[in-house]
Amino acid sequence: MGIQALIETVQEYTEFQIMMSNWSWRPENVIAGESVGMCVKLAEISDAYATCWAFTKDKNGEFEKARSFLVEPQTLTPSAHLEDMKTLNGFFMPGMKGQWLCNSPSKILGRIQVSCARFTPKTFRRK
Repeated sequence: MGIQALIETVQEYTEFQIMMSNWSWRPENVIAGESVGMCVKLAEISDAYATCWAFTKDKNGEFEKARSFLVEPQTLTPSAHLEDMKTLNGFFMPGMKGQWLCNSPSKILGRIQVSCARFTPKTFRRK
């Protein structure tokens, strides 16, 4: 895919509004193999997918690279676990179509902190 095709893909998808999320947690509250993350879903649209990001803690106590998810509404239940969700497949532009851009987790004042962002699709606009 050439640069012009990439630009056109971005322009078709978004009006360049960005959704930001910030989260922090105590490192001892997440054990190896578990994930910490966040999902966002429009409540007004019952069949809308949720867009999620998650970091999984490895056996060495480090958090792996962020994974992005588009989650079907019926899958996102109170008993669901982010580490069990399937990641997106195929080619996706970073920050679009369910993909989040996240900084690496950093420890500040005894808490792990992370910020993630993505472009909102044109269909996300509130009336």
